[in-house]
Amino acid sequence: MPMNICESTEQSNLTTRPDLPIRLTQLYINSEWRDSVSGKTFAAIVPPTKAKIAQVAKGQLRM
Repeated sequence: MPMNICESTEQSNLTTRPDLPIRLTQLYINSEWRDSVSGKTFAAIVPPTKAKIAQVAKGQLRM
């Protein structure tokens, strides 16, 4: 079953991939790298294998 891009995954289902180092895990807003205002993150995964490649900042709309 394909995963929705916004669907959260349980950590127990993920395998970490240290051979795929992801260094940029912040949000790029107005030409600046920023942490999430809420401090929340989510797992970036390789869809076919569900391998976790990074924990990245989770953005949200602010009005």
